Amino acid sequence: MAQTADLVVVGAGIAGASVAFFAADAGLRVTVVEQGLPGGGASGRTAGYIRCHYANPHEAHFAVEGWKIHRRWAEVVGGQNGFRPNGFLFIVPPALVPTLEKNVARMREMGVDTVCLDGHGVREVQPFLRTDDIGGAAWEPESGFADPSDSIASLLAGLRARGGRVISDVGPVHLLRVGDRVTGVRAGSDEVACACLVLAAGAGTRELAAQVGLDLPVFPMPIGAGLLRRQVPVDALIPACTIDHVTEQWFRGEIGGDLVVGAGYEDSIGFTGEPFHGKRDFAPPTYRRETALTAAISPRR
Repeated sequence: MAQTADLVVVGAGIAGASVAFFAADAGLRVTVVEQGLPGGGASGRTAGYIRCHYANPHEAHFAVEGWKIHRRWAEVVGGQNGFRPNGFLFIVPPALVPTLEKNVARMREMGVDTVCLDGHGVREVQPFLRTDDIGGAAWEPESGFADPSDSIASLLAGLRARGGRVISDVGPVHLLRVGDRVTGVRAGSDEVACACLVLAAGAGTRELAAQVGLDLPVFPMPIGAGLLRRQVPVDALIPACTIDHVTEQWFRGEIGGDLVVGAGYEDSIGFTGEPFHGKRDFAPPTYRRETALTAAISPRR
């Protein structure tokens, strides 16, 4: 059935749902098209960090704006996002302390509550961490993590409340064009003509762009994660969202005392920008890999 929209967003992860919600909030007629289910890709498997500390100023700007929205989610979006401000900690070796201090100063200028801590300061906010090998850390007490499923569901509910549509579980999406202009999409039995289109399909974006002759030089970086069970009191402190540059690891606490642990670190997993087209299934971490993760974290705790 032919339909029309001011804007079509391909992809119903956190990026696509956000674009669609705020476009609809600005008065546009928006349709979201998703080949699977909302949040079924990377967004449904993210650690959900809501933090501001990035070395790239442009990336930091968007992170800060996102952090502000998550802290006022019910007011700005409505619904739930599962945000828990258990803090964010970015640990660096001694050689990187000067760079860390510059980044923290930039964050403070942008209105972020953040400070540089030495080892003693880190122990004050996370008393279970060993700190004898660190140079310093950036600490954001008002940052934390959110629930991606709740966030996406709230955004799409807000989109629908503003007259938008979500077409999901339709299989492969095909871009339509006339000459050198994209004119809409075909998804299953639905065809939507639009004035503008946003590709927010994660790992599938490059392949979609190729349908209209666009060679997009962007490649996904597959990183897995594991869940470690811990025997702790029910009311125990939820460990902060942590990126540890010294041990090249990341982890955060979870409700119930578990730890979500990264099965790869972006500076050390061998990523070189080589093409990865998403043709093979991404295998979850093996038991051996998760055991190695536990061993990597043990020296820090």
